[in-house]
Amino acid sequence: MRPIKNRTELLREFEALPDSAIVDECFAAAFRNRGAACLQRERWAGTGPKFVKDGRLVGYRKSDLIAYVDACVVSPDGAA
Repeated sequence: MRPIKNRTELLREFEALPDSAIVDECFAAAFRNRGAACLQRERWAGTGPKFVKDGRLVGYRKSDLIAYVDACVVSPDGAA
């Protein structure tokens, strides 16, 4: 079992990864400042960022997470 890392450590590692890297729920949750349960609920509901499923394993491409967050940006005056 790997040691539990805090959000800062996960974000530092996430930043160093190439955009094509596939990360697990822990990295994705840290990047979005959410819990893993939130990601699980979004997958179940068909919302949230794109994900990769290989059998029972679920991962997220770094580039998909960044694109999802970028698409969620709202300007105060309503313009994109």
